[in-house]
Amino acid sequence: MSIYLILYIKVIYSNVIYNLNKSKYSKIETKKGIFNLPPKDIFFYRRLENEKNDHYKFLSFINKIYNKECSNKNNSIIIGAHIGSFLIPISKDFDKNYAFEANPGTFKILNENLKLNNINNVLTYNVGVDDKQSKRKFLINKINTGGSKFPLKNKSLTLNIDQSKEIEIETTIVDNLNIKFDFALIDVEGNEINVFKGMQKSFKDIQVLVTELSFNHLEKNNQNIEDFFKYLSVSFSKYYIYNYSNKFKNIEETLNLLYSLKTKIHKYSSLDIIALKN
Repeated sequence: MSIYLILYIKVIYSNVIYNLNKSKYSKIETKKGIFNLPPKDIFFYRRLENEKNDHYKFLSFINKIYNKECSNKNNSIIIGAHIGSFLIPISKDFDKNYAFEANPGTFKILNENLKLNNINNVLTYNVGVDDKQSKRKFLINKINTGGSKFPLKNKSLTLNIDQSKEIEIETTIVDNLNIKFDFALIDVEGNEINVFKGMQKSFKDIQVLVTELSFNHLEKNNQNIEDFFKYLSVSFSKYYIYNYSNKFKNIEETLNLLYSLKTKIHKYSSLDIIALKN
């Protein structure tokens, strides 16, 4: 079955299930917080519903890493904060948190969720993060809101199937904040390299960085694995690929592992990567 047919079925399924029980899929209470949810995004509800799934396991894993590696926990930055499912539990471990969410709809829900959970140490920004300050087109995904993104250079049919709506948003760069961050989480659906470019000064202070690599996004942007690590490797020397590494590896070992995984896993899979200073 093609990826396009699978996505089309998911769109129909999502609409039907959501309309049958809107109240169920509008809010969820978990051990990590109470969350208002984006309309129709029942797949995100499913992700939060089971507290034994990989979402929570990964959150627990990075929690252990930054508690061990961050000598200070003054400031965190979350780029691509979505509705706060990572931000809200992480914010309790840092004095101050800075959250960026480009999608106006999920940004509104993010702020609602901060109030629901009595979180008062987060500053939120409804702008995209890039390598320059400007205005850019942005695609809002109605079914998988976490997949909203800047358009990839080579268009994909999946964007239309996922019911993406195009808007224009303002962008900024992290280094303009002039803040020393201890921890960073970056989930920007293919715009990671541009974000890295605009964080070179900030990278000098960040002790733990968590990000996502998608072979499909790299391909659609005419980029490769080396491009992804070009700006990371200036400041970070050790990397861990969640679910695939047995230890932190240097850049050469990490690149070898990624090229091996590229031939083994589905091209639409995403890899979570944790980067450390030393």
